[in-house]
Amino acid sequence: MMYRLLVALIALGLAGPAYAEPRAGTLGTITAWDSDQTRVLEVRTCPRTRDGWDYATCGRDVRQRMLTRVCARRGRGRHAYYLQLGDGPRTKATVTCED
Repeated sequence: MMYRLLVALIALGLAGPAYAEPRAGTLGTITAWDSDQTRVLEVRTCPRTRDGWDYATCGRDVRQRMLTRVCARRGRGRHAYYLQLGDGPRTKATVTCED
């Protein structure tokens, strides 16, 4: 009986969580990086399409969220950050914050 309990506990531990957090810079995600490209600001999992992922819709949502988030944190002015679609290269993006 103890043996079965031990095997069940090990199996549950190895199975991992039912939902895994999205990882920065992986296929199917959009990642926003700070201006130094050292810190992840946001990772969003994009919806699947027949041919891959809907990066356009996902990217629009991330850009809007970054506008709100960066302006609240840094205030008025023009601020840079980087966007990464899937595992592709990071590209520079900017937000312009006004009063």
